[in-house]
Amino acid sequence: MFKKEFRVRGEDVGWDATWDQSNNLSVVIYDYGKGVTFHGLAKDEPPRRVFRKLFYRFDSKTGTFTEQPAK
Repeated sequence: MFKKEFRVRGEDVGWDATWDQSNNLSVVIYDYGKGVTFHGLAKDEPPRRVFRKLFYRFDSKTGTFTEQPAK
């Protein structure tokens, strides 16, 4: 489909990807700050430090994704 690479400096870096009903994709890249790691339940999650928010719109006619300004 597509490939995109990012370099981030952080600790315990993670990302969430969410697809909507139109096959559009939202991605959030984050960590929890210096010296903080987390591998527990969502209700216990420490505050996230967001590095980047990405949004890709799917064009069903061409079968391609186009990066859009993040929401």
